[in-house]
Amino acid sequence: MEISIDEAGSFAVKNAEYSSWCTVAAYVSPETEKRKYKKILDDLKRSENFKISEEIKLHQIDESNYFNFLENLSNLKGSLLCVATDSHFNHENIVKDHKNHRILSIFENIDKMEYESGKEALRYS
Repeated sequence: MEISIDEAGSFAVKNAEYSSWCTVAAYVSPETEKRKYKKILDDLKRSENFKISEEIKLHQIDESNYFNFLENLSNLKGSLLCVATDSHFNHENIVKDHKNHRILSIFENIDKMEYESGKEALRYS
């Protein structure tokens, strides 16, 4: 399984202005598809006159090239997942409460973790 993750935004909670969008996207695919989706991304970069090694942002891409990129990805055996939030609405106390609940949930489920090294890391934290 190959997982590529990218984020945009600061995810700052305190004093975030309205329309402070933050996103996280992940493309998940079988290892066998890795070369194919890398080529699709490289083709997008070339079409936009970027170097293969450069990172590109959505606002830098022609809309038709972006939709071609998504269409080409859709022909592979992967999944594209994305979440977005406007940090202006993520009040600090709600975020802290959510974080604490997630931490408790992780500790309550240590015995279900697959790898012993992960269990040990949590026990010593």
